[in-house]
Amino acid sequence: PIFNNCPNEPVHVILNSFIANPWNITKPTATDNSGQEPTIYFTPTDFEWPSSFQQVQTVKMTAEDASGNKAVCNIAVNIMDEDPPKLECP
Repeated sequence: PIFNNCPNEPVHVILNSFIANPWNITKPTATDNSGQEPTIYFTPTDFEWPSSFQQVQTVKMTAEDASGNKAVCNIAVNIMDEDPPKLECP
């Protein structure tokens, strides 16, 4: 199998008020020369698309065809905190 539109650059997610916004990228797809759709696995295993992130993380997508051939798409997710710190004086 091969992945289509697997991002080559890290994906940046903006953190607002300590809550990460959902990322906004097109889900990579995989195709296989057999014509059958490969099975897709995620690491971490509990990952679901779409998702929100609160920490820097790499999502690994693995596509496996019926013959056991595999392709991998690693998506690096960076969190960008744009809220300035807040100070409280006594």
